[in-house]
Amino acid sequence: MLEPSTAVVTGAGRGIGLEIARQLAAAGHKVLLTDVDGDAAERAATEVGGGAWSATHDVRDPSGHREVAAQALAAGPLAVWVNNAGILLAGNSWSHSDAEIASILDVNGSNDQNLWMSLGEGA
Repeated sequence: MLEPSTAVVTGAGRGIGLEIARQLAAAGHKVLLTDVDGDAAERAATEVGGGAWSATHDVRDPSGHREVAAQALAAGPLAVWVNNAGILLAGNSWSHSDAEIASILDVNGSNDQNLWMSLGEGA
């Protein structure tokens, strides 16, 4: 019998990330839910059930990606990674402050770059 595969969903403490985690668990994956809000990730993992677990994870931190990848790989083959974490501010982009734009680019850009760096290292 094949070992169940593992899935990671970033930004899974609520909303779309939580629903993606639910769907992956329903499809038979062991799901690791991560969020910068560790308490929200823990509550979400409990809600998802089916062996889902959580980790506090700031996607801007490259070492955090490595730690999450290592946890996921330790649980079984890593089949799915959903980069759901991100920032979206409503309104016209030209009306955002420099600090808001920097934060958006930092979080949304770091998520993908740090993932590929961590998986490229073999977690």
